[in-house]
Amino acid sequence: MRRSSFDRPAKWRQRPSSRRERLACVAGRRVDDAGIGYWRGGQFFDELGARIVTAAVGGFFAVDRRSWQKVYPLGMNEGVAYLVQARGTGRDNRTTPWSVESIERYTGISRHRAAAAVKNLLAGGFSRLLRGGTKPKYDLVPFSELPDSEARPTLSAPDPIWLPNELVTGAAGEIPPLELVRQTQDPMTLRLLVEMYHAQNLREDGGVSRRFRRSTTALRLESKRS
Repeated sequence: MRRSSFDRPAKWRQRPSSRRERLACVAGRRVDDAGIGYWRGGQFFDELGARIVTAAVGGFFAVDRRSWQKVYPLGMNEGVAYLVQARGTGRDNRTTPWSVESIERYTGISRHRAAAAVKNLLAGGFSRLLRGGTKPKYDLVPFSELPDSEARPTLSAPDPIWLPNELVTGAAGEIPPLELVRQTQDPMTLRLLVEMYHAQNLREDGGVSRRFRRSTTALRLESKRS
């Protein structure tokens, strides 16, 4: 039985006018485009608590390790923006409709800084604008087509780092791990987070190899001495 508006919580009776107001009155700080809702158990429900608006849980996306090594030195915002846009890619791991709004939604980066990060990625040749307007679409440029990259066949084969979707979007209402790392404002920590996924071998090592952990510790101690 559908409830009347008088049975709904007061915060749902009048839809807030701005995105900031909508975020402020929703538990979990998420909002559906069609109306106000809330997160519960990693799923999004409408204001009546019945219809699941979205339940995109699980899955992976990939970034090329060599491209990532060129992106992260641009800065924390650019590195985070690149990963958010990569999270929005399809099966080709290239074309993505995720842009400034998605970066603002899943991270603490403000709109104008997110826009600046996207522009820097475009200017650096790491992405191309396929469609402009209010619903843009981008192409994440493969490593072999990046500026100053060699296009030899032995180098053009992808070297993917497979990352879980929840790294960007979070799971079960948690703060996304990517946002927690962004808050450190340390690009090297962001680099380590991503490249640890490349180093791990769950089947053979049960995760990250001890040899890799020892070498990482040695490098950290060496950097402290210097």
